[in-house]
Amino acid sequence: MRADLLTLAAFLLAAGASAQKTVSFPTSDGGVIFADVYGSGDRAVVLAHGGQFNKESWSEQARTLASAGFRVLAIDFRGYGPSHGPGDRDPLGAPLHLDVLAAVRFLHQGGAKSVSIVGGSMGGSAAGDASIAAAPGEIDRIVFLGSAPNDPADRLKSASLFIVARNDANDDGPRLPGIEAQYRRAPEPKKLVVLEGTAHAQYLFRTKDAQRVMGEILQFLSPIQLTATSSAVAGKPPSAVPDETVVLTLDDAVKSQIQIVAPLLEQLGFKATFFISHAWMDDKEHFLSWEDVADLHRRGFEIGNHTWTHAAFDKPEQAAKLEQELQMVDDALAHVGVPKPISFAWPGDNFGPEAIAVLKAHGIELARRGMQPEVPYGEVQVGPLLDVSRNHPLLIPTTGDAYPDWTLEHFKNVVSGARDGKVVVLQFHGVPDTVHPWVNTPPEMFRQYMLYLKQNGYQVIALRDLMPYFNWSRLPEDPMLTQRVATSRKK
Repeated sequence: MRADLLTLAAFLLAAGASAQKTVSFPTSDGGVIFADVYGSGDRAVVLAHGGQFNKESWSEQARTLASAGFRVLAIDFRGYGPSHGPGDRDPLGAPLHLDVLAAVRFLHQGGAKSVSIVGGSMGGSAAGDASIAAAPGEIDRIVFLGSAPNDPADRLKSASLFIVARNDANDDGPRLPGIEAQYRRAPEPKKLVVLEGTAHAQYLFRTKDAQRVMGEILQFLSPIQLTATSSAVAGKPPSAVPDETVVLTLDDAVKSQIQIVAPLLEQLGFKATFFISHAWMDDKEHFLSWEDVADLHRRGFEIGNHTWTHAAFDKPEQAAKLEQELQMVDDALAHVGVPKPISFAWPGDNFGPEAIAVLKAHGIELARRGMQPEVPYGEVQVGPLLDVSRNHPLLIPTTGDAYPDWTLEHFKNVVSGARDGKVVVLQFHGVPDTVHPWVNTPPEMFRQYMLYLKQNGYQVIALRDLMPYFNWSRLPEDPMLTQRVATSRKK
């Protein structure tokens, strides 16, 4: 594990690109704001600094957001750098929300379809006040770092993510109680993340939780992830599962998944979840790089967490290590602009009640298990179907775990059960998989399987697309939740 930690640390220190250019634009009260622009695209983010910072302080976070496909605008508030306007001699008393609104409108005028804000301390309060003053739809989402709106949060017109350290305090005392009060008043969708420590706002990026903070931000800003949480759909009646619904998943970050699988899926219009483990990624010839994973994300595929080492987590002593492994993957993904996953695949299909509790605490919403214990590993049989009224979302069964001796006829039998409210869940690995031949799928056979689904009208989705089908207000009492399953297998 120490070697893995060193590998991750070296990876996270990799440098990114510098700002593209500096721009300026007017405010509605006669001021002028200067800002650095990073990246491009029609999804934009304004970075609003705290009182002890400036626009340059966001450079690392801006590069990460730009690599995730955002156009990023890091502003200097009036009274900072060359930015100026009424009240700039006392910025804390100035109408800083007008600076934020000017930045938001500058991005919309430049073609941005959505604009969100990440604000630290003073910048977060200004962002909240801007949301209250803005027209509906002008500001999509706001991340408050150690802050909250000055005005009552129930007037916010944007989705909100509050991130604060538990012991963050100023001369008036701890900040957490006031932030919690504003969080409770804020409209849905919203989320509160409380970290241990004392770091305030942007200083969170100088702590051991820096990558976690970035991962939370990326997850929140992701256009798909905002509604793909149990809190966002709780209280809503579950949707009916359409017939011929198939979930497609691929494990272990095999290189052929980006070389062969992804292009075919794009051609067919299919979705999928790629479960990423670092276990074999040092073998760059046969396994994905983190940039490959980021590319899959940018192409619209879901990225799931498959742990750092691909160890078994069915026993209590093993489960105790699971949180660290989940976070290591989250941190590596955040560094290349991939949001914190909400989906997980049990390594080796092993699981136990202690590890399930860890997944819940970490924020995992959906987890795929194997065909076991219903079907012994290695047997070419049809596994259990997913029944959202009976299976817990953290123990979603695999209906078909692809082996080299699969045939098209067997594949047809596997997917034929996708009817009457039941879902077929497919588990593949490499296409081909030369390092792990016992889970190899020949490319021509995979193509036949996918063409069969396309020609017969199946809806092929990612694991995250199951969210609307579960009753999140009353989840199933799955007897598997108390079981301990350990599979004797190679993968």
